[in-house]
Amino acid sequence: MSMLAFFPWLALREVLSIEGYSLIPFVRDQYPGGLLQPTIDNLLKHYTTNSGPIRNATLLTFAGRDLIQDLSDDERKNMFEFAEILAFMGLSEREYFSDFTYINRDKFAFLIQGFRESSQGAAITTRRRDGSSSDYWPSGTYEAQKPYNVGNDLVRFNVPLLSALLRARDISIWDRLEDAIYFFNHANTDSDQIAEQWEITAISGAFERIFDCRRGKEDDLADNFMGTWVPNEWIAPASCIRVPKERIQGRRMAEIWLRDFFQLRGHVGHGRKKPAQSQLWSSKEHLLLASYVFPLVTKLLLAKEQLYTVSTNDQSDIDVFEELAACTNLFKNDVGKNDEMEWPWIKIRFNTKFKG
Repeated sequence: MSMLAFFPWLALREVLSIEGYSLIPFVRDQYPGGLLQPTIDNLLKHYTTNSGPIRNATLLTFAGRDLIQDLSDDERKNMFEFAEILAFMGLSEREYFSDFTYINRDKFAFLIQGFRESSQGAAITTRRRDGSSSDYWPSGTYEAQKPYNVGNDLVRFNVPLLSALLRARDISIWDRLEDAIYFFNHANTDSDQIAEQWEITAISGAFERIFDCRRGKEDDLADNFMGTWVPNEWIAPASCIRVPKERIQGRRMAEIWLRDFFQLRGHVGHGRKKPAQSQLWSSKEHLLLASYVFPLVTKLLLAKEQLYTVSTNDQSDIDVFEELAACTNLFKNDVGKNDEMEWPWIKIRFNTKFKG
């Protein structure tokens, strides 16, 4: 059976070939062109936005292979693994409180569509708790609408990080890296069908898995995290009104945050919709900070394996974290000089980056 692999909601400006894969832009009626264009146009017409069939998408193939081909089970598995890595790369480069570079995991939805030239319909298989269900949709009756939580924001490609992650599949820590990345990704969909409590549990689990913490102990996670997390400067926790004196105990701000997050996970992960005790950071703040920190931790671990070089921007992101964590309300915006709303996150990052 012929198959086409693609990311329906991801637009790419130019061909990217990396580590044995090729990402190719799709533009309806224009690109990739040639004899395959009408077939690809027809296959992707079922994926729509409010203005009709998608005009742009991204196609995936193995380098040197045709776009449309019969893929083995192992090849399909390999492609889905690549899609997860690509999604993580994208999430690691997103900007928060931005109108142009904020993305989520659902932006990287990935499909492999099997088809026969003689058929114009679509066969769809869905999961059930007791197995699966398959249905055939005749031509003109099947449509996949772009989810409302997926925007049109640009994806910033960190090619060195993508290459490092793909090469990391050959090193001993890949099993835990892969597991951690998977759960981190799927806790960052922004889907209203995913409970916040599950997101907290999944991201906390991603931290434990990436550090190989097998006992579920707070001290193990904190020790591993603090052994990896190295900013150029620390801030004094006592200067943060958010943190009471009894919670400091000689610890850095980053460690106090991580322990508070782990304790929150302990509450919701054991069947509570709400934590049994007050947290220093709200659930919403914890998810924001954890989603910011985890990709940086991954970069640091890849650098330790000599697969990735921590960039100046990466280090700046690490250095500013404690200032962000110390902010009393990350979601309270203020009116700026030009009557524009200014988020604390943006102001803190700007001030820290250019304070010298």
